[in-house]
Amino acid sequence: MTTIVERNCTEVVKNDRTQEDAIVSVRLSELRPAPAYVLLGEPGLGKSTALKQECERAGEPAELVDARDFLMLDLDLHPELHGKTLFIDGLDEVRAGASDARTALDEIRSRLDALGRPKFRLSCREADWLGSNDRERLSRVSSSSDVKILHLDPLSDDDIDQVLQGLPGVDDPRRFVETARQRGIGDLLSNPQTLTMVADVVGDGAGWPASRTETFEMACRAMAREQNEEHRFGSTQLSLDEMLEVAGQICAALLITGSAEVSLDFDGPNTDHLPLDSLGAPSVDVAKAAVSTRLFRGRGERRFAPTHRHVAEFLGARYLASRIEGGLSVRRVLSLICGSDGIVVSEMRGLSGWLAALCPRSRGLLIERDPVGVALYGDLTEFSARERSLLLQALCHRYDVAPLFLDSGAIELNSALGPLTAPDMAPTLVDILEGPSRRAADQSVVRFALGLLRRGRPILSLSPLLLKIARDETRRPRVRSYALDCLIKIKEEDGEPNRDIERLLEDIRAGVITDSDGDLNGRILSFLYPQVLTARRVWDYLNERERRNYLGRETWFWAQRLLQRSTDQDVADLLDESSVRYREVWPALNSHNAGDVIFRLLARGLRIHGDQLPLPQLHAWLTAAIPPLGEVHPRTADGLGLVRGWLEERPDIQKALILHGLSRWPKGAHTFALERSVVGPLQVNSLPVEFGAWYVDEAVRLASSHPEASAFLLRQAFRSYLENVISLDRLRDRIREVKALEDQISALLQGVRQHEQERTSRWHPERDAKREAERQRGIDFVREHVEALRNNEAPLSLV
Repeated sequence: MTTIVERNCTEVVKNDRTQEDAIVSVRLSELRPAPAYVLLGEPGLGKSTALKQECERAGEPAELVDARDFLMLDLDLHPELHGKTLFIDGLDEVRAGASDARTALDEIRSRLDALGRPKFRLSCREADWLGSNDRERLSRVSSSSDVKILHLDPLSDDDIDQVLQGLPGVDDPRRFVETARQRGIGDLLSNPQTLTMVADVVGDGAGWPASRTETFEMACRAMAREQNEEHRFGSTQLSLDEMLEVAGQICAALLITGSAEVSLDFDGPNTDHLPLDSLGAPSVDVAKAAVSTRLFRGRGERRFAPTHRHVAEFLGARYLASRIEGGLSVRRVLSLICGSDGIVVSEMRGLSGWLAALCPRSRGLLIERDPVGVALYGDLTEFSARERSLLLQALCHRYDVAPLFLDSGAIELNSALGPLTAPDMAPTLVDILEGPSRRAADQSVVRFALGLLRRGRPILSLSPLLLKIARDETRRPRVRSYALDCLIKIKEEDGEPNRDIERLLEDIRAGVITDSDGDLNGRILSFLYPQVLTARRVWDYLNERERRNYLGRETWFWAQRLLQRSTDQDVADLLDESSVRYREVWPALNSHNAGDVIFRLLARGLRIHGDQLPLPQLHAWLTAAIPPLGEVHPRTADGLGLVRGWLEERPDIQKALILHGLSRWPKGAHTFALERSVVGPLQVNSLPVEFGAWYVDEAVRLASSHPEASAFLLRQAFRSYLENVISLDRLRDRIREVKALEDQISALLQGVRQHEQERTSRWHPERDAKREAERQRGIDFVREHVEALRNNEAPLSLV
């Protein structure tokens, strides 16, 4: 039984300042409160499974419904669809062609409106989503006028391991993954469907497949080999090739006609199913034998549908490819899957992608008519360099076909596109990247190509061009950032020297190169720290920036990566440096909304090094955690709490820190400076009860040698008296015969009495009653004035 894992998704958030897409990865379960979202993904990635899992775990009334059923069912006869969160699966399966791809969505919108605009979730294939057009229209039937657009992430390494552990044919998941990567098909494992197929094929003893095409071929043969006993009809025996041929014919007919399933009842075709006798199979018995295999699944009484749409598209394309090789015209086939404009309709893209992979004679025309479908839904491993070059150029030239596909960064989530960045594609990539135009659309195309490179294999020869783009201030910030990512990937995987990257960092620091968003700076810091750029030097590259809502890579480095990548010794070095430079470090960190990193560094430093630190160094670390005057204290619930907890468990260290702080200040120090330097570093909510008596004893001890310190300590003791920690009699008894301290206590007591008298005198019954009467008179006047205006009378005057 296949293990179902909790999935992550990438949310595309529109950044108001740059009008570019920002990428945020979250757990799908974290979006349960959202009024509406659309879940996009490539075939077989698990969209349907993820929706089903979320529906079951919604924690509120929810209903999972197939998009086709949602459009066809009479809402009045289905009360289960009312008053619930609706999980609508498979928009791509009901979309019309590109000539009017909006029809199905408009019908869904109409039904959502009729149901009172409930919370809803909708799934769709990546390339069949029309971007901002669909998003805007769906937002009109969302209860909050907002619809989140999510891309289902590929399986992570942990997810793959978890799924493999639930498959009976895999004894050693780690070895399985390692072997797949050694054979060059590691990318197939991030897709749940192909992962399961590869595991089934290998576990079945058929050996390791070499490509996506071979994986589907071997898996389909394995599924066709075992006929479903429950649905076997007659004794018709077919060879595997004959079985796959008939299954492909059935799948092609279903896809081209838009039918969901085949029926064993010969009652004529309808919009939902096709009778077996209408498919042109050699015989009805042969067709029955095909649908009784694991290639199909039962859909109710005497009806069958392909086990998965992606499998149907592969088998249908396999059948059409064999017919084309047998003499059928490619253009005749294209006429069945293209709209009136000659472009492949969106619901046929999976079929066209596999047809291009399996039929070399059709590739040129399909690349021209459906580059997105060819790129996403088939297999590019058998394409020649020239064919891949044509495909990449077509994708760029057809930017208007799928702008979200090109813009959002979701391109990097698709594992099928690796061949487009093979080393032999370097000339084509250079032509695209070196384009002189700086128009918005052209820069988005360059970013698309860089997005491919970020995921693909590094091409060493592109290093100089990538560096040039990163330094080019005429490019958009995101284009420069992507180019830097590609350059760093080359250096990481090929072991190139980092001198170019270091020079770029220095030029940014010196202002020779602008980096308005800080994304270049943040990416380089994450790459170089701490191996090349040490903890002692890293604060040199902390730049104070204008505060804004944009949380880019630079903020991410200072707020998260710095601490994550630091060793225990790095933490100590960072705290040592920050204690010297805290006046410049604090405002710069605050400008990145990352001020709390000092407390998190300090908490970790105290836990690791605190008990062994010399007192001056410990005091310096704690002092560095006090914001300079004028700086906002950050929200530091976690870090500050850990620091306080560490100190509160060590009262002797607190006492030593207080005395050390006093010893650092010369005689005549200002009271405020003493308070900030001595008590501030303790970062505690309250001091232990015994500190009241200790303050008095230390005040007496230092009365002659350091009068200012003695006076400061007595003020702390007096505060303990005000907080009922020590009695006044006990306080006076301990300072007896120390005249300076006795006079100070008398002055402090007099100050308290005077304050109390002033506070009491502020309450004067007669005066306050008069003021209240005047206030009420003003209120009454306003009311009467407003009423006079309402009655068209003359305004009143306040006498």
